[in-house]
Amino acid sequence: MKLVETDTEGPDRDTPDVSAPRPEHRRVAVSAVLTILVLVGTVVTIYMVFPKRDNQLMTRAHEFHRTSGSYDLDQPKREQLATFALGILGKVPWPDDKLKIIGVTSGAILDFPAVMVRYEIGGRAVSLVVQRARDTPPRRHTRTRGDHRSESWRVQKWTFVAVGPAKDPDDWQKAIGVP
Repeated sequence: MKLVETDTEGPDRDTPDVSAPRPEHRRVAVSAVLTILVLVGTVVTIYMVFPKRDNQLMTRAHEFHRTSGSYDLDQPKREQLATFALGILGKVPWPDDKLKIIGVTSGAILDFPAVMVRYEIGGRAVSLVVQRARDTPPRRHTRTRGDHRSESWRVQKWTFVAVGPAKDPDDWQKAIGVP
C-alpha cells in the first residue's frame, strides 16, 4: 500500500502559486453591467413586441372618417340609430335629433364594441365614434391630422370621439355636442 501525504509539497512545487484576489470594485462593476443589460434588454423587447396603443379610439375614428364605405344602416332615422346602438352598447346619449345621419356601422376597437356614425353638418361630413369608457378618469383630447380635427370627451360611462374638418371646427363641434 502506498501512502501519500497531501500536506507536503513535492519537489516540483517548492513555491506555491499566489494570485492576488479580485478587486472588490470589479465584482460590483460586472454585476451592475449585467443587471443593466438585462433591464435594458427587457424594456427594449417589450417596446418592440407590444405596439403603442395610445388613444387607439381616436386613431380608429380618423380611419373611419377617411373611408367612405358601406354602412350597416344607410340614412337611418334617430330611432333606428338608438335601437341599433342599444343592442351593441346600451342606451347612449346621442347628439341633437335634428342632425342628418348618413350612415351607421359597428365594430370593435381593442376588443370592445363601438358604434360609428357619420353625420352631415353644414354640408360637411362629421364622424362620431362611441364606446363604453375603459379608463377611470374623464379625459379630454384634441388631435389634428392634416385637414381633420378630432375631439374626444367623456359623458357618464361613454367615450365620444368626433372627427370633422379642421377649418372652422366650432360649427360642427357645437352641433355634435363637444363640451
